[in-house]
Amino acid sequence: MATKTSASPQAQTMRMSIRRKAMVYTVSVITLTAVMLTVCAFTVARSLLAQRISAQLSSLVASKEPEIEARLRTDRERTALLGSNTEVINALLGGGSAPLRNLLTALESENVPITGIAVFDANGIVQGVAGTKIAPDHLGGAETTLVPVLGERGWEGHVVFTPVRRGMRGTLAVRYDVERFLESFLSVAYVGETANIYLGRESDGKLTLLNFRFPDEREGVLTLGTAEEQRVYGLPMAEAVTGKEGVRPAEDHRGITTFSAYRSIPSLGWGLVVQVDRSEVLAGVAALARVLIVIAVVTLLLTGVVATALVRRLTDPILLLATNMAKLQPGHWRIARTVQTGDEVELLEAVAADMAKRLKRTYDYMESEIETRTAELRHQYIKDRTILETIDHGVTLVDRDGRVNGANPAALTVHLLFKRPKRGKGGKTTQGL
Repeated sequence: MATKTSASPQAQTMRMSIRRKAMVYTVSVITLTAVMLTVCAFTVARSLLAQRISAQLSSLVASKEPEIEARLRTDRERTALLGSNTEVINALLGGGSAPLRNLLTALESENVPITGIAVFDANGIVQGVAGTKIAPDHLGGAETTLVPVLGERGWEGHVVFTPVRRGMRGTLAVRYDVERFLESFLSVAYVGETANIYLGRESDGKLTLLNFRFPDEREGVLTLGTAEEQRVYGLPMAEAVTGKEGVRPAEDHRGITTFSAYRSIPSLGWGLVVQVDRSEVLAGVAALARVLIVIAVVTLLLTGVVATALVRRLTDPILLLATNMAKLQPGHWRIARTVQTGDEVELLEAVAADMAKRLKRTYDYMESEIETRTAELRHQYIKDRTILETIDHGVTLVDRDGRVNGANPAALTVHLLFKRPKRGKGGKTTQGL
């Protein structure tokens, strides 16, 4: 019966080789690491950028509000000083408008943004006027009062009313223009292309934006709806006109998500909002994310190449060792030492080489034992055969079925002596024992 031999290691199919496992593990770990690093870097960069823009907007709105307050305070103080001016006293005493025109010309030469001056007596009757006419709306007050002037564009200026000094009973009204002031005040292009600054007020329950620049570059007033409704929507301006301040992402009146900083202007009761579109702020982060993805892909490819080389360097000696071990057979019991890695693979080859030596010694010993035992059995067979052939007693070998399958010469001699002819039926004879 033919014996079934096992297939050689080279012919056997491995379910999962070390090389493939190492590649799968390496690619998986590197991919996971790259994804985690990319996500973490993106998240951290976005958070830091959001914090930076929030701090910048907060600083900007914090500087803009004092800028308005400083301008209004300067105009109030200047007007209060003009209440003691000789030209104003002369106009109140019946000098007419000529002294006021002189005063207006002098102030314009000093680049003071004044468009009109008027003096009223105690009864509210105008005693003199120069430049733009001023309505007697806030007369007779003991304190200096500032009243904003609103027009089609929004905030166009303000009128400051102050009592005339030196014991005279009258009121000085000075109108100031804010056009040049607003040109610089509303300019925040250095923050970003989508950056805007808005002034807003609540009047009769309506929330409006002043000096709003429409797409056709026209400035005007934009009504956003009821202030209470806009507070429900979380509009920053609706919070600012109530005296609150803060910095947060929020949707603006366009429905676009922005980073907004807001606070109030106490002297006017208005709100101030500085904002920039979130998409512009995070554009740099998106570009960073793309760069990180490219870096991760390149790193993954380079790691794959390096990992392949390292895995081959690790597995090639193992495969070579398996090939050498498959060649072990009588006449070829030697495994050449070829691995010089200094690691477990070299140790494994050393163990395999030592095992091959011990197999050779075992095989040689067993071969020697077999030869000795065979010679002893052959000698014993010859001795037993000689004894069987020389003894006088007959020996016959019979199997389990009673058939004779062997006999010594003595047994054959006895068989021939007892063999005689017998007569059978019909006068024929037969031979038998």
